[in-house]
Amino acid sequence: MIKPEQFKEGTPERKLAEFYEAWQAMAWERMIKCLQKTSRAIVREECELVKHYFRFKPVDVEIVEGKYLNEMVFEARVKISYKIAREVMKTVETKVRVVKEKEAMLPDPDGEWGVNHLTAVVVI
Repeated sequence: MIKPEQFKEGTPERKLAEFYEAWQAMAWERMIKCLQKTSRAIVREECELVKHYFRFKPVDVEIVEGKYLNEMVFEARVKISYKIAREVMKTVETKVRVVKEKEAMLPDPDGEWGVNHLTAVVVI
């Protein structure tokens, strides 16, 4: 499982690690704080919506590779294993985007990194 301490403060990888650590702990408010500002505006601190999107608990997460699409968007290929039932595990690879925004809908190189919730959702 990736840990925030593995990455430098203020990097998109660090924000991803904080997001997945919060998800594993099912700490919904902490997860919301890791989202990009646009995603936060959409979910509006609605923990029930976040619980629905991220109802499967991750067991292991690994950033396989990451690349900057530009100075405000980082895309990571993430391998995630999660429980879908008592003893049933599923592993998928997905591309998750982390976006730097100053405010909702306003990407900015001087903004704050946040995970795009729609790219982070795992699908069975």
